[in-house]
Amino acid sequence: MTMRSGDDWALRANLQLCGSVPPPTYADLRTAAHLQTFDVRDGGAALWGDSGRLFLVNVFHQSQGKQSDKPKEQVLKHVTLDPPLQSHEAAEVEQIKINTNGSQALLLAKNWLKVLRLPVQSKRNPQSLQRRTEADSSQRFLVRFEDGSEQEVTLKEDELTKDQESVLEQVKRRVAPGKRVAFVSREQSVAAVRAVGYFANVRHAAWHPLSDTHIVVLSDAEEIEMFNTQQDVSKPEQRHRLDFPTKARATGAFSTCFNFGASLQLQQQQAVQMQTAQIWDAFTCYVLRSDGAVYALCPLVPYDCCVSKMFIQMLGSEVDAQIAVCKQKMETAGRLVAGVDTGTA
Repeated sequence: MTMRSGDDWALRANLQLCGSVPPPTYADLRTAAHLQTFDVRDGGAALWGDSGRLFLVNVFHQSQGKQSDKPKEQVLKHVTLDPPLQSHEAAEVEQIKINTNGSQALLLAKNWLKVLRLPVQSKRNPQSLQRRTEADSSQRFLVRFEDGSEQEVTLKEDELTKDQESVLEQVKRRVAPGKRVAFVSREQSVAAVRAVGYFANVRHAAWHPLSDTHIVVLSDAEEIEMFNTQQDVSKPEQRHRLDFPTKARATGAFSTCFNFGASLQLQQQQAVQMQTAQIWDAFTCYVLRSDGAVYALCPLVPYDCCVSKMFIQMLGSEVDAQIAVCKQKMETAGRLVAGVDTGTA
């Protein structure tokens, strides 16, 4: 494999990330919780178990440079769902996707979607998960035993000031005698669960890159629907029917998935080198068909999303230029028609 000298930083960063994930944490959790899927965003990971358990993990926990005098924050945190998923629903989950700021997660199954409001703050610092608030007077822990049973243990605030190992030992001493502990997780809080829309078959779903509160869904109805999690998620904020050309529909092909164009942040950084046609890429949704064809839906923009003033000015200039070109073409065509009519007369 050949590599340019300027590319080695990316490889080095990836190796550092891999080295910072503590294997024992994942190995122990995988055995006890039967993990089926996970997602990572800015150093925070959400892991989903087939028993309907949701765990939050800070993958950078061991990579922090300086040792602090403060007690180490627990790596593994358990989140209770409200309302909890039925056992068959928990087994149907195929993917979990976290939004950009880590405040919400999307659960994907073949024929349904659910959105979770996670008990974590918007992370300005990508290496941090939410800590207990000063108002908390106690902390609950979920203890799972090797026989599959569970028990909740509550520690008071003064008992949480000790080092992490002491806290875990206290938790283990308070569990039912004679049982072997598989793992202990801190129950961070409760995540509110809501069903998103109504679908016979979900082909693809993702968070819109321009919003932390908008979900884009492609269904077997050949529609792109956008839901705003700050509103009633049973109804889409936008619905776009994918009306493909007659020839494309005649092949029997269907839409399989979608992806978004270049990120707005990247476009703003490359504004000087950007060509006119690329300006709209941040607002474009590319749809892949089963026959390999790719179509572009533009614009697909969440309501009330924010972009920089500079980018809006660039869009305005580009639109004005296109309007001027269209006007010029119409005027030219009008003069040609008038000339033909005069010659005929």
